[in-house]
Amino acid sequence: MKIRYPGQYCIDTSALIELKPYWPETFHTLWQDIERLVLEGRLLAPVSVLGELEDYQGSADVILRWARRHRRMFVGLKLEQQRLLRKHSSVLQQVVDPRKTKEDADPYVIVLAMVEGCAVITSERKRKELSQRMRIPDACDQLHIDCLSLQDWFQKEQWHY
Repeated sequence: MKIRYPGQYCIDTSALIELKPYWPETFHTLWQDIERLVLEGRLLAPVSVLGELEDYQGSADVILRWARRHRRMFVGLKLEQQRLLRKHSSVLQQVVDPRKTKEDADPYVIVLAMVEGCAVITSERKRKELSQRMRIPDACDQLHIDCLSLQDWFQKEQWHY
């Protein structure tokens, strides 16, 4: 899938959690850049990502507080996303972590990116063996969606700190 809107991103819970060591008080410029993307409507996430942040161990932290202040980036499930969830269920069900007790946000990250023409930002790495559970980058490859690490994202935005 070609990105319709270059520089528009859908971020996964894992990437937001990976940002935790970069405290806004210390890495102020980084967070200003991220907030600018939110205000411009270029950084999105499904509402299920906010739910995962709320359930995350130690979630009463800086990332959850930041996410709650930027609720506008969290998108509810739309009809087109539901259609894509059904259409690509054979791939999307493979990214669901069976250890999670609540709904897994990963399929919703992927279909939101598809609907909005975004690149996915995740801290997940591709599986090393086919016997392992499929991860977001694997599903993105199969569905022809650009998938970026945090470092890839920073480079794409030409952020230097």
